[in-house]
Amino acid sequence: MMYHKIGKVYDELSDDKEKAKEYWQKAASTAPDSKDAQLAGEKLASLQP
Repeated sequence: MMYHKIGKVYDELSDDKEKAKEYWQKAASTAPDSKDAQLAGEKLASLQP
């Protein structure tokens, strides 16, 4: 799914955590049972303080 990958690009290349978070949330809500949604959920959890 593209949302997870776009979030990864924002996280790794631009270091824009807020934009990455936005795309990972879209990935998780668009197809909640997908592998990409699972990965996005893990990334979101890692951003929590």
